Parts: sequence; structure tokens; C-alpha cells
Amino acid sequence: MTMQPSQADPTPDPVATVAPPVPAATSAGGAADQDLIDNEPALLAMLGDLKKLQAEFKLRNDFNLFDAVGIQRQEIRHSRFLAYLLDPRNPHGLGSEFLRAVLAQAVSTNRPPNVSALRVETTDLDLSTVYCERDHFDVSVEIPSLKLLFVIENKIDALESQDQLNAYRNRALDRYKDFNFLGVFLTVTGYQGDDTAWSAMGYGAIVAALKRACEHASLPPDTDMAIRHYIALVERNIVARCV
Repeated sequence: MTMQPSQADPTPDPVATVAPPVPAATSAGGAADQDLIDNEPALLAMLGDLKKLQAEFKLRNDFNLFDAVGIQRQEIRHSRFLAYLLDPRNPHGLGSEFLRAVLAQAVSTNRPPNVSALRVETTDLDLSTVYCERDHFDVSVEIPSLKLLFVIENKIDALESQDQLNAYRNRALDRYKDFNFLGVFLTVTGYQGDDTAWSAMGYGAIVAALKRACEHASLPPDTDMAIRHYIALVERNIVARCV
């Protein structure tokens, strides 16, 4: 009888044992989340810096009241708004400060008789009367304390007509004999008109005068918002386009 070799009980080979798979410590998404957590202070600081830049350089395209009503380059709308702000009797909170600032700018380049820069700065202008489109002048201001008729001829996209400024000055001298005449030719770039008796002024100077006036006034919130919107509109749609 042939003996069959006995089969030994299978004994696991410790070297050959296959270990169960070890799960990855983190997935790709988990690693990214961990990076965000580790760098959170730096990212928050970066967001804060971005907000400061947006505020400082006005990177956001914010709502603008004057853009909304479409007066970007409409001369008559600009003239009427400027006339409103120039009038010390209107309830805008500027008093006569805007009128004074614009006058000071005009007198610095073309001084009429008996109207010095010092008189402009020290004279009470509160009884001045402002008109829009009277005698074909875009804006005119009677200033009894200075015995002065102050006239603004406003041009944004339109061109100066031949002999227009000379004709307007003669009309003012003829109709307002008790007043000295001071004319401002207001344009996008501030170029000198044909009649050099008029002071040349650009819209950049108007913005500067308005900012100066605001520094010396306590404005109601509505006026403050309107002026800030107007300055932004002029700087973006008029001043910036003439560079």
C-alpha cells in the first residue's frame, strides 16, 4: 500500500502576507482646503488691501445720478446745475463759497477794475443774484457788493461762434452800465477764446473750485451726494477726455 505524503497545515508566510491598502491621508480637495486654512490670514489681508485700492482709485463702477439722467455733456444742464450752486440763496449749504472760489480763479487771470483777489476773498457775496439764459448769457451773476456783472459762457462740444464773446461783452457793458464786467469762457480744455477780455477756464478748474468750496461748508447729505456725483461725472466724462 503506497503511502500518500501527508499535507501539512497551511501556515501563513509572514513575509508574503499582503497588507490591506492604506488610505491616502488627504484627497486633492482636502489638500486645497487645508491650504486655504493655512493661508487664511494672508488671504484676508489681501482682500482688505483690494478694498482699500477700490476705494482709493474708484475701481468700482458705482451708480451716478447724473449718468442716470443722461446729462454727461449737455451744456445747458451743466449751466443750470452750476448756476444753482453759484447762487448763495439756494439751500445747498455752500453759501457763497462756490461763487467765491470761481471768482477767485477768474480774477487770477483777468482782473476787472477795482476787483482784486483780496476783495473777492473778503467781500460779502450773499446778496448776489444768479440768472440762467438771461440776455443769452449761459450764466450771469449780479454782485452788488463788488459792482460786478459776472458772466459765464459755457462750451462743451459746441464751438465758439464768430465774434460771439466780443458781442456778449459789448451787450453786457451796454445793458449794465453800473457794473464792471468779468467774463469767463468755460470750455473742456480751458482754451482762450477770440476775445481775450474773457478769462479762459477749463472744467478742471470748476472741479477744483467746487472741492475748495466743499472744504469750507457743512453740506446736507443730499447736497454732498449730488456734488460728489457731479464731480465724478465731470472728471470721467469731460476732464479725462481732454487729456
